Amino acid sequence: ATDFMPRRGGQDVIRHIEGVALLEAVAIARRSRTGGQPVSLHIPLSRATLSDETAIEQLLVTLDANRAIASGLIFLISENDWQTLTTRDRAMLDQMMRKGAGFSLAGVTSLRVDLADLAGRGVRSLRVDAASFIETPEVFTDFHITDIANYLARFEVSLLATGIENEKQIVELLDNDIVLVKGNYIAAPGPVRADLVLDPMRQAAQPLRRAEL
Repeated sequence: ATDFMPRRGGQDVIRHIEGVALLEAVAIARRSRTGGQPVSLHIPLSRATLSDETAIEQLLVTLDANRAIASGLIFLISENDWQTLTTRDRAMLDQMMRKGAGFSLAGVTSLRVDLADLAGRGVRSLRVDAASFIETPEVFTDFHITDIANYLARFEVSLLATGIENEKQIVELLDNDIVLVKGNYIAAPGPVRADLVLDPMRQAAQPLRRAEL
């Protein structure tokens, strides 16, 4: 998805995308809960939204109006954005957490972090690149690869491996108790079930048909 995001500027575009993603997530979470199958959804969140007064206020209003499903809304923030949060940004995230939302840090390059502090600030998962973590776990942590997931679990923080490319990686991760994985090898992105989308009239594009003369 990053291939299609603005590389310079474009903060208004990013804010719009993140706002739409939140509305879609709320609709899906509400409908799945009504159907008796509550879900957890990851929603992109960047400095583009956090730094904009109007956007962050709307986000907080949306969470406040949807406290019943807020615990299933997990905001995905890059490690870099998390590390450069301002005092104001932290205050906004604290408000989000108090309304029930959680956070997942993406592109994590080191697990040498204060897990108690992260958990206290609402972080529920850390995402690492699967290939890099399997090949050079010592770059990420001083723990043995077989122990790191269980250590994080003590703080109720999950380790999630991304970018899965083959079955061997899945087996390696499962053998080390890392059970949360994602990547195109497992499943490519696809449309949301029609009964859960924001606009029930919206349908996936139909394949083109040959015109018969």
